[in-house]
Amino acid sequence: MFHSGYFKLKSKKSDNDGVWSCCGSDERDGEPCIKENHRCAEFPDEDAKKYFFDKPLKNPSELKN
Repeated sequence: MFHSGYFKLKSKKSDNDGVWSCCGSDERDGEPCIKENHRCAEFPDEDAKKYFFDKPLKNPSELKN
């Protein structure tokens, strides 16, 4: 169980004064709005592909010419 959004603080003076962006609850430690468990993707699942990308690795010294 989890919140799908984030806790938006109303004031920087208090860590508990705010609302959840997903459900509008004003209790930071309140009941989560999503009753499912987090979903873990396993590659080569189609949904897992968005978490993998090719990143070219280069030595910084190769960038200077």
